Amino acid sequence: MGASLGLSAKAVWQIGKRYLDGGLERALLDAPRPGKTPALDQQQQQRIIAVVCSPPPEGRARWTVRLLTEEVINRKLVPKVGKGANVSSAVKVLEDNGTAIGLGQLFYGPSLWLNYGFGGWGPGNDPRTPDIIVTPNAGVTYSSSTGMIEDHGGFSHDDTNVMLLVENPSFSPQTIFAGTTTTQVAPTILAALGLNPSSLDAVRAEGTPVLPEVEAQLASSPQ
Repeated sequence: MGASLGLSAKAVWQIGKRYLDGGLERALLDAPRPGKTPALDQQQQQRIIAVVCSPPPEGRARWTVRLLTEEVINRKLVPKVGKGANVSSAVKVLEDNGTAIGLGQLFYGPSLWLNYGFGGWGPGNDPRTPDIIVTPNAGVTYSSSTGMIEDHGGFSHDDTNVMLLVENPSFSPQTIFAGTTTTQVAPTILAALGLNPSSLDAVRAEGTPVLPEVEAQLASSPQ
């Protein structure tokens, strides 16, 4: 069974153990991990989802991020955007010049809050959250340099979904098709070096896990 699914004997054993410990759901799904408190509670999330599932405003074929943001704020489903620049005005300028700047997609309002929290310096706000994230079209790079030919990637699908190659003399060859995040790289490196991943502030704050397949290979490797 393991060979047909591309799983090692240890991975099959771990899945079987999880099934014995907690049943089918525990075997198929990861256990909840600690992390930062979601910016929106479950009721707020459900209200936003309900808006998206409702008919769009008259004259509109569908909900857009901009329409959703305005509707959510007008209905007072979430706190208003903090003091500062008028985000709606900035978004309109970007949309009006979308072709000239190679605009792909804009993230602001609820599309940011669900994942990054409310921006700002007040209680419960996250100062790291930007007002707007711009995802340019493939091949578009924003820079004042005239000699620049490449960059370190952006927020587009191709930039945030990349292949990760892990090499260690003691590892057995294995191909994993599960999704991972780049934030898992740092704690995985610490684990491979025999250091505690929880020594990283971000790991403690967000509960970032070590790549499970790498962790399993490390556990079965001779020390």
